Amino acid sequence: MEHDPQTREPRADVDEDEAGDARPAGSREGREPGGPHERPRDVEKAARATTRLDSFDIGVASGQARIILRFTAPDEYTARRTHADLLRAVAAVADVPRARLALVRAGRSAFLD
Repeated sequence: MEHDPQTREPRADVDEDEAGDARPAGSREGREPGGPHERPRDVEKAARATTRLDSFDIGVASGQARIILRFTAPDEYTARRTHADLLRAVAAVADVPRARLALVRAGRSAFLD
């Protein structure tokens, strides 16, 4: 994993455009509001502006950026609504080809359809 030379923070999988500016792999030129200079911290900022996160993790698996957002919800309805809100917020700054909601109970995950 590469590190951002200015902040020394880890970066997700990146491509470089013609000007040599880094951008997440798969980002689209001119995408608003993120544009071609999306960064993992923009994704985190969008998610944290939506709800209180218990944790945020971003990494690369099989050449694809993978984001895990953990939050606590009192019931399944609220969890689904929060998931939809998070998905909209993150999709505003990054490509989201797929997303899954999982219930974690006693350390075990079960995907909700």
